[in-house]
Amino acid sequence: ALRPSVAPFLPGWSATGRILAARPREVVALEDGDTLELTAGLVRRTIRGRTLTMYGFNGQYPGPLIRVPQGA
Repeated sequence: ALRPSVAPFLPGWSATGRILAARPREVVALEDGDTLELTAGLVRRTIRGRTLTMYGFNGQYPGPLIRVPQGA
């Protein structure tokens, strides 16, 4: 049987700090000229009774919902 020669990538496996629980996504409304800083990081989320470590943006999973008017 074929077996990979490397270990699987497990997000957060070697994280030394506390991984915070993911917050629900927030709606961010931007106007013409506004900026938004997105920071990717590890978050913790429980799905169907299993606690998982995954990536999110700004502490949210999957990340903020960005609304921008057309033409902005």
